[in-house]
Amino acid sequence: MESPEAGLRVLAHARFKDYAPATALITSSQNGVSATRARTVLIQPEDIPGLLERVADIISERATRRVERELRMAAVV
Repeated sequence: MESPEAGLRVLAHARFKDYAPATALITSSQNGVSATRARTVLIQPEDIPGLLERVADIISERATRRVERELRMAAVV
């Protein structure tokens, strides 16, 4: 990307969308990326099995939150 912050700007823009897309930023550099600016920081993206496991965990967590939210909304109606 054109600058170290470009990926973070793309993520910030995506998070403002109505459909709330799942987002991830994978980098080989830790420069400019801190745990305070990202929910999860992948330190060693060259660990492919570890990367895939973490991505699966994030997808599962997101799906669980979505189902819980839909159940709460259904109970209100």
